[in-house]
Amino acid sequence: NIMLNNSTIKQIELTINYPNKDTILNNNEIYSSISSMVSPKLLPKRKDLDTKLIKQKIKTNDYVDNVNVGITHTGILKIEVTQREPIVRVYTKQGKQYYIDNNLNIISTLQEKSANVIIANGDILDIPSLKIDSLKNKESYQIWKLSKMINDDSLLCYQIDQIYKERNDYILIPKIGTYKILLGQENDWKKELIKLHYLYKKAFVKYGWDNYTMINLKFNNQVVCTRKDDNN
Repeated sequence: NIMLNNSTIKQIELTINYPNKDTILNNNEIYSSISSMVSPKLLPKRKDLDTKLIKQKIKTNDYVDNVNVGITHTGILKIEVTQREPIVRVYTKQGKQYYIDNNLNIISTLQEKSANVIIANGDILDIPSLKIDSLKNKESYQIWKLSKMINDDSLLCYQIDQIYKERNDYILIPKIGTYKILLGQENDWKKELIKLHYLYKKAFVKYGWDNYTMINLKFNNQVVCTRKDDNN
């Protein structure tokens, strides 16, 4: 339809979907990435718009997960963007940092913005590239797995602030208190975190956590708590 193709786009409708409370992306960033093709102040003709290229340009932003672009028969350019969901911010031993999102994507950090997520640091090595497949990097995968398990727990997600790696051990640091939580092998994490969940729900409510320096979850069917006045 020649008349339709020559018609001018009437307006842009941009929607950004945020999977959690962190609103990292904003409208200005999206418009900036496609400013050479279209902007609210420069509305081209329908025939001059390349929706595939618009989608590609927006996808270059590390924080963009999915993009849908389309033009309605009434001349509205609709752009729908879904932001990635960072779940852990990793600081390497060499001083580098990056996020890992809910779907195992490794993404860069932006200095002016930060996500309110668990911190992972300690004996964590640099990764070869931000574009690596996390599944092929054991350390990144373990950090993602542990972060996701904590994040998905309705109680632990409010209690744990940090994952610290000490040699081959993973230690959890709580938001409140000075004690540390020692985990065992990766294949035991699920049952260990269940023990920790009930420790918070039952024991800590009754006895508090200020009296302990270490909560050791490594042992089967028990939790070993080291008191502040215990030299062992």
